[in-house]
This record gives sequence, C-alpha cells and structure tokens, in this order.
Amino acid sequence: MSRRSRWWWAAALAVSSAGLAYSLTLAQHGFAWFSFGYCPVRDLYDSATDVWWPARTYFPLAWYSGLPGIVVAFAAHWAATRAGRPRAGRVLARVAAAPLLVLFGLAPFAFALDLARDTGCLDRWGGALGVRLMLLPEAVAAVAALCALTAVRMPRHRLRRALRPALLRLPRRSAG
Repeated sequence: MSRRSRWWWAAALAVSSAGLAYSLTLAQHGFAWFSFGYCPVRDLYDSATDVWWPARTYFPLAWYSGLPGIVVAFAAHWAATRAGRPRAGRVLARVAAAPLLVLFGLAPFAFALDLARDTGCLDRWGGALGVRLMLLPEAVAAVAALCALTAVRMPRHRLRRALRPALLRLPRRSAG
C-alpha cells in the first residue's frame, strides 16, 4: 500500500469517525419546519426518501455514518494487498465504499442543485439549523466515501503500464 493510499485511508477513517461522533451529539435534537415555495430537487429528494431510507436502514455498512463500510473497505484493501492481490483489494474496497457515496451523497447533491437554482430554497431545506442537523452528517459520510475511493485509485502511470499489453494486442490498421 502506497504512502498516498495510507494518507487517504487515514482521512477516510478520521472523517467517518468524526461524522459518527457528530451524529451521536445530535441524538437529542429534533426540529420541524414549514416553508412555502417550490424547490424541485427537494421535492424529488423527499419522494426518493421512501426508497433509499429503508435501503440505508437495512444495509449495515451504512450505519453509524458509514463507519462500518469504511472499516470493511480498508480491511479488505489492506488484507488483499498483504496477500499479494492488490487488484482484488481495490475492487472490494470500491464495492464497499461506492454504495456509501450513493446513499450519503444524495442529500448534499440535491441541496447543492436546489441552491444553485434558487437561494431561497435554503428555507425549504430547514434553514441553517436544517443544514446543520440533517445535511452535515450526510456530507461528512459522503466525503469519507470519496476519501476511500481516492485511496484505492490507481495512479495514472501504473494504469498506463497495466493497459499497455492490452493496447499492444489491438489490431492495427494497414496504411494501404
């Protein structure tokens, strides 16, 4: 495992742990809001919540701000690399981290799209308190998943070296 990969894994584990700690401090907080206005992405997000919220509930790797998923991804990558199978480790880590990015990245992405369209949509998302209580833990988990995916990214020079034999086998056109 390269030094760059170790740093990204450390960042992923630290960010995910911080997200878990922050989520635990929010256990006693609750809020409700009502606002007028049309924010299309918020409405789409609310309707999609019926589908993806049960998926997060029954997917143990997504519990506790995605910390189990990050730990499993790191363990798979580390064990496979130690066993001399770095490609299998990268694939297993991606399989564990990619669903976390999808599950936790949906809310921050929807929020960013709504704010890009109309800044008045901040009230529809619960204002500053709604962002702090609802979106911040989601964004932290999405950043941890991005760090994990970056940790297993193959550097370009190694990717070119790995693809070179396949590119040499491609049929060449004749100049005639």
